[in-house]
Amino acid sequence: MEFMMKPMNRIAQRMWDTLSSFTEGWERGFEERRRRTVLAFFLIIGLFLIFPFAFFHLSKGRILRGLILLSLGIIQGATLISFRVVDRVENLCRGNVLLMGAYFLFLLVMGGSHGSRIFWMLLFPLFASFLLGKEEGFFWSALTFILCLVVFSGLASFIGTFPYEREVITRFLLAYG
Repeated sequence: MEFMMKPMNRIAQRMWDTLSSFTEGWERGFEERRRRTVLAFFLIIGLFLIFPFAFFHLSKGRILRGLILLSLGIIQGATLISFRVVDRVENLCRGNVLLMGAYFLFLLVMGGSHGSRIFWMLLFPLFASFLLGKEEGFFWSALTFILCLVVFSGLASFIGTFPYEREVITRFLLAYG
């Protein structure tokens, strides 16, 4: 059992060192270090998830979805690189929250298998609150909620929205709100 713990400890230490490299450097306050750490954590996980899905969709001929994911991954990678240059990451956080909100709305519109992609939108308030704080996170979550209402109301049907059933819409709105 101990022979397995050493490699796991090394992997965990490397991951921690990678995250720390984005938060260390010049003197920063606690809030700035927290934002950098949380954003770096989300970005690193996102990079490992987004690129394989982007290439999968491109290989299956789903060009729009693949290019959207590829663009999102490139922007996330550029955000990680810019951590070394940017003194404050507030605008990087806002930009990434905006991108994730737009992508989750795209998933909501597309629907997926039996409308299952709607559940990704439930992560958005957590993502926005962690990165932007309670007040600004609430603002972006409320704006996204309003956009979800527009999608569900049929006002956006000209773009080919997924036909969610009333029960699903009601449960989603209660869970999100």
